[in-house]
Amino acid sequence: PSEVEAVLLQHADVDDVAYGFAGVTAPRAIANGPGKFSHLFLHLGNFRVDGNTWYDRYRGVQELMPFAKAVSAKSYDFDDFGNETTIDYRRMMEIVLAAGYDGYVGVEYEGGRLSEEDGIRATRELLERIRDESVAAPGNEKG
Repeated sequence: PSEVEAVLLQHADVDDVAYGFAGVTAPRAIANGPGKFSHLFLHLGNFRVDGNTWYDRYRGVQELMPFAKAVSAKSYDFDDFGNETTIDYRRMMEIVLAAGYDGYVGVEYEGGRLSEEDGIRATRELLERIRDESVAAPGNEKG
């Protein structure tokens, strides 16, 4: 196992840890059904199949969420309003929450315009804003 997998395996009651990457984990997890990858760490931004071929990230997340035990929000760049320019995180988080996920969301930044620290901060702020807007939405009984 990788270093991260080794740490997770050491500190959690799990037998296997898989990462949610299109072209590798996605087809295996879907083909093997629930339980085979019952400890999937799903990266919301990693859906490149090869070269310039991308799997639809929203479909992929919807398909893999039943297997996910952890989720990571990856960002690349932000517009003037603080929205990620590659991934519609409002849509993405609706998919994640609709699957019943209520755990933590890790944050990654792989862009080149901001520093890593500023990119991580911007990603966290975006996710917090989406959460706050969702809680404040009319008819939301959790608010």
